[in-house]
Amino acid sequence: MSRLGSSIGHAMRALAVAVLAQACITAPGCKRNSPAPAAREGSAHRTAAPADPAPIPAVTIDAGKQPVSFYLQLAVTPEERAKGLIGRPTLAVDAGLLFVFDEPGMHAISTKDTLIPLDIIFISADRRIVGIVENARPLSETSRQIGAASQYVLEIRAGLSSQHGFKVGQSVSFQGVPTR
Repeated sequence: MSRLGSSIGHAMRALAVAVLAQACITAPGCKRNSPAPAAREGSAHRTAAPADPAPIPAVTIDAGKQPVSFYLQLAVTPEERAKGLIGRPTLAVDAGLLFVFDEPGMHAISTKDTLIPLDIIFISADRRIVGIVENARPLSETSRQIGAASQYVLEIRAGLSSQHGFKVGQSVSFQGVPTR
């Protein structure tokens, strides 16, 4: 095989690996917490790890028996918060959307154009659950809010709050989420 053919072969394999990795990341139910495969001993193709990779945004809720974590899509800007989960047909059980607000306040969430039933968890600036709206119906004109100030609002698949025993007062920790 010529050098050009060998280079094309390596490029095609790299592209295939990248496509498969992206498919796994976006596939519902994909296990994203599996460690990356280690380089084979004696492998000639070693790549240097990035100097300081950005952490994958995640939230962990201390639910008593065992902490429960979700990988996050962040909605930080007004445009991102306005879009939310609009039009998305599914949401993996280990995924969620976190609205990050500049200031604590009485935030309301709409599911008017959302296709997925959701649990909506309101989180205070000091990282505690201050309210939960369970099983918010999709495509509803009703705004969802609680009677307490929150700085973060987490949307997860409906039913998971009850399944994991989430309650007001439980502590929440973030990884890779901008602080305000």
